[in-house]
Amino acid sequence: MNHIRIKNVDIRLSLHSKMGIVQEDSSTEATVTLLESLSKSDFFENISISEIKYLKDQSFQYHIPLPNKQFPSTPKTDAEFEGFLNRAITLTKAILEVHGSGYCFGVLHADRFLVDNNGNLIITGLGLLQKEYSKSDLAQYQDGDFHFIAPEFSKRIKQKPDQRADVYGLGALLHYWLSGEHFIKATDKQE
Repeated sequence: MNHIRIKNVDIRLSLHSKMGIVQEDSSTEATVTLLESLSKSDFFENISISEIKYLKDQSFQYHIPLPNKQFPSTPKTDAEFEGFLNRAITLTKAILEVHGSGYCFGVLHADRFLVDNNGNLIITGLGLLQKEYSKSDLAQYQDGDFHFIAPEFSKRIKQKPDQRADVYGLGALLHYWLSGEHFIKATDKQE
């Protein structure tokens, strides 16, 4: 049963253990070094990740609680809105810890995030953490990523994307979680 569609991320869920095992490939050794550094903080506790293990070929594996089958819909009650705020705060703190280490968080695509049965945020796609973004066009990203990436990723803009692009992505993601609609109303990256 696979809930996420992120490149180089494989998630296996077991109903018997009530835990999921996520295996990811990292594009750089620097990402593994960052994860080792973040493991010395409470970074993984806040994002519902445990037992991170480094494998061969710059890949790693970790455990997550079983996620809900559906990400919570747009908040309609005070309790649902409070849950949204708690997840937003958790994600913002995680991004700030990554930025504090001098790294970028990577595309904040909605598929990277799950919610456990207690309403806590689960962050996946840790292999997307990177020292800096490369200037490239949108062709290298997955379908739907364009909803969450800053304009600096386009070849038409001279500014190189940096950590500020993560703040743009955070805003686009929180708008999506809150309203259920994408901030950018387009059906593809050309539009």
